[in-house]
Amino acid sequence: MVTATRDSPPNMPADGNRTPEQIQHEWQNLTFFLASFCGCCDTDLSPDTLAMPLLPAEFLDKRRKNMQPPRETLEQFITMVHEQLVSENRFVRDTAREALCNELHPSALAVLCPILQA
Repeated sequence: MVTATRDSPPNMPADGNRTPEQIQHEWQNLTFFLASFCGCCDTDLSPDTLAMPLLPAEFLDKRRKNMQPPRETLEQFITMVHEQLVSENRFVRDTAREALCNELHPSALAVLCPILQA
């Protein structure tokens, strides 16, 4: 399970071949990717209204039970990155700032503004 604390990037699965610096950079790249891609998730479609004809019905039925609405997932991600802005770890703080300022998809700004005002 991937977890994040206020002072460190999420814990990555143990891998004896990666250094802590490599893990931090992987977390940074993933955060930047998700920030730039998250605008595509800003939709009013619910999992039930999404048409995915290429996937088998039994595959979809298992996953639809656990799916959150895309907007809710987007809000959770932006909130998590926003919380990292006050981290004691400079690398985490700088990554969060850059993700929200430079990498965030323009359509996700409507989600970010209320979070910043709170």
